[in-house]
Amino acid sequence: MEFGVEFVKMLGALFVVLLVLVGALVAVKKAGMWAKKPAGNEWIQVVAQHSIGIKHHLVLVKIQESLLLVGVSPQGMHLLTPSPSGSSSWAVTDPQTLPRSEN
Repeated sequence: MEFGVEFVKMLGALFVVLLVLVGALVAVKKAGMWAKKPAGNEWIQVVAQHSIGIKHHLVLVKIQESLLLVGVSPQGMHLLTPSPSGSSSWAVTDPQTLPRSEN
């Protein structure tokens, strides 16, 4: 009879420890959502991203005043087209002004 009582106490303590661990995990995940976001004046920004396939993307990246089109795949990242230096033909202030492909 005493073994049954001790077993129930042990299971209760185990349940409390697991409950505390799960609570700590949830708290850490929520704290990650409230982590400090980077400032808006970063010198590198992702302007637009378009998925081509399951693991393939095109990413338009703005670095200071230059725009770069980068291809991302499981094999790595590849620079596809750099912005012409000194040219304003790539100047984009709003991603909504980019031409859109019709799918």
